[in-house]
Amino acid sequence: MFLNSGKIKIIGTQKAALDNLYFFLKKNKKIKTSKYNINNFNEKEIKKNIKNLNTKNFLKLIKISKTHKLIIGSSSSKLEINIVNFLNEKKIKYYFYIDSITNISKRFKGLKKIPNNIVTINEIIAKEIQKKLKLKEEKKIFNLNMPYQNYLLKKYGEIIRTNTNYLYLTSFLGLNKEKQNINYLLKKFNFKNDKNKLYICIHPRENLDKWKTHFENNHKIKVFQNKNFFSFKSIKNVYGISTMGLVNFKFAGFCVKYFKKNISKDDLILKLYKRYNIKPV
Repeated sequence: MFLNSGKIKIIGTQKAALDNLYFFLKKNKKIKTSKYNINNFNEKEIKKNIKNLNTKNFLKLIKISKTHKLIIGSSSSKLEINIVNFLNEKKIKYYFYIDSITNISKRFKGLKKIPNNIVTINEIIAKEIQKKLKLKEEKKIFNLNMPYQNYLLKKYGEIIRTNTNYLYLTSFLGLNKEKQNINYLLKKFNFKNDKNKLYICIHPRENLDKWKTHFENNHKIKVFQNKNFFSFKSIKNVYGISTMGLVNFKFAGFCVKYFKKNISKDDLILKLYKRYNIKPV
């Protein structure tokens, strides 16, 4: 197993997922793990498909690969695609990390060659990767078996929680779509007591100022970004649409539900919701 020894360097733009992986490897597995600063790449390398990959920024990865095992994230950014194409071109070993069941095919779009080593977090995602890519025998999928989630279960799963406040997780689907559900929750729970709040934790790529401005006159709502609520005893119920965040909170001992009306019946995240007993609103 690639986790058994050596140092690890994580590279990618998908902050939340890679932060969770970093935490698991460094804090839980006690492996020497570090994150590579994406500011070492320029805007073109991050946002555009690069044909000539032999830039000084990519060439630095060769030196790093001699001392670290490389885990490359996957996202809507072009950076990861450029990095993987570069590493394949130089025949450098690396691991391609898939943390979510949604948009699996898009994560491989633009790759000149499918990675030999793919890392994911459970058997459902592993099967979907195998199914969609029809991988050959030389390709390996490493299943970490919900590493970060099981840490959450162990650390927070037994906390006794109250319904003083509620939490809504956004899915980067846009304010207009998300606020319909937020308004539903405000009406459903009434929030008569000034101590009762609806916390909204927005997706890392959302515009925080935009969300705060929209709800600035509603004293019942507080908007956050990159906030960790797992230890909050005043929150029991968590809501959202299509996000791995709901799975994380389920493992952490919360009562979690999703808005079925906003999800296509073909959305693969429904398989995860079913597997971990997350019910619709």
